[in-house]
Amino acid sequence: MSTYDSAETGYNTGASSADSSYTQHTGDNVSQSVTGQEAHQFDLTCCCFSIADIEYHLRIEYMVEIADFTKVTVLPLAPEYVLGLANLRGEVMPVIDLASMKSIKRPPRNPVAYRLIVADAGGERVAFLAEGMPRLSSESCGEEIDVISFVKNYKVRIG
Repeated sequence: MSTYDSAETGYNTGASSADSSYTQHTGDNVSQSVTGQEAHQFDLTCCCFSIADIEYHLRIEYMVEIADFTKVTVLPLAPEYVLGLANLRGEVMPVIDLASMKSIKRPPRNPVAYRLIVADAGGERVAFLAEGMPRLSSESCGEEIDVISFVKNYKVRIG
C-alpha cells in the first residue's frame, strides 16, 4: 500500500448550528475560535477552494473542518478520483480529487501545499482535496459541490 504524509491540523467547524464553533489551528498549536453565531453575523455561507485552477464551493452546513493534508492510504482498485483513505483523529474517510473527475492532471506538488475539506452528508464523511488554503465566504465561487448527491452518486461510502 502507498501512503502520502503530512501533519494533522486545520480548521474545525463542527456543525453549522448557532452554537457550533469554528476553530483555526496553526502549526504552533495556537488556535482562534469563532462561534456559530459570530459566523452568521459575518454571513458565512460556503467554503471556497480550488484544485487544478478550478474553483469549487460547498455550503457551510455540510462542512466539518479544513485539515492539512495527512497520510492517505491508496486503494489499488478504487476509481481514479478516489485518492485513497485518510484517518483524521480516528475517523477514516475517502479523499476525493475533483481534478481527476474532470480528467485534469495536477502537477506533482509537495503535500504541504494541499488541504482537505472534510464534509458530512447524513453521517457519511468525505474529504475533498484542495490546493492552498480554502476560505470561508459569504459569496459562492465556482462550481457547487452538492455533498449529499455526490456521496450518493459516486458511492464513496466506507464500510
